[in-house]
Amino acid sequence: MTERRFETVGSYPTPVAAELAAAALREEGIDAQLRDVNTSSVLPHLTSALGYVKLDVPADDAARARQLLRDIETTESDELTDEPRCPQCDSTYLKERGDSFECQRCRHRFAHEDAGEPLHGAGRVGYRARAKSPPGGHDVFRLKRNSKGIGLFVGFLSGSALWMFVAPELAWLIGMSAVGWIAGRQWEYLVCSDPQCRARLRSDTQRCPACNGHVQGDITHAADHWVRRAELKRSRE
Repeated sequence: MTERRFETVGSYPTPVAAELAAAALREEGIDAQLRDVNTSSVLPHLTSALGYVKLDVPADDAARARQLLRDIETTESDELTDEPRCPQCDSTYLKERGDSFECQRCRHRFAHEDAGEPLHGAGRVGYRARAKSPPGGHDVFRLKRNSKGIGLFVGFLSGSALWMFVAPELAWLIGMSAVGWIAGRQWEYLVCSDPQCRARLRSDTQRCPACNGHVQGDITHAADHWVRRAELKRSRE
């Protein structure tokens, strides 16, 4: 029996955001699976280095899954609930932390009284029922990334080799790991901020060649994708 081949269709900065996307695909009958969830939960500082939490689907469903996720991403789904919203990115994906909320999209933490007012929409409906693509594409950004995680790993391996074959000195391990981390941090590149895309971009790219999104500037953190998109939406209203 031939083993099914899976393909990555998205990467997300938090396990909650990844699970929401996976649930949307499962609702459409697609076998969505998540990778690196445990690492992201236990070692959140390594999430970026590992490429965030990854969403995988069977290769035969990859094209349909990407389109579904893009439709959901560009739909104003948060307008269809009676729940409080994040004042920074307008998301309703909030988690209570004592006397405050933490947004599961942009990680902004704020007091209950600072939450955005509900938009009192039509209530929860199926993802496909509310999915629609905006005219002329969607807003994306050039997301800055570096390879410090890879550099740290390579440095650690090099230090381990020196430890075993040259001299069993802890300084080799620490020193080479630090050199690898610093070198990897200097190696920066740009990708599309759309969680379902992440295509490589140039510094002058105005439209993503992979997802056709309109590039609206640069961001440093993946969660800023939703924050900046919400800001653009408000500026156009």
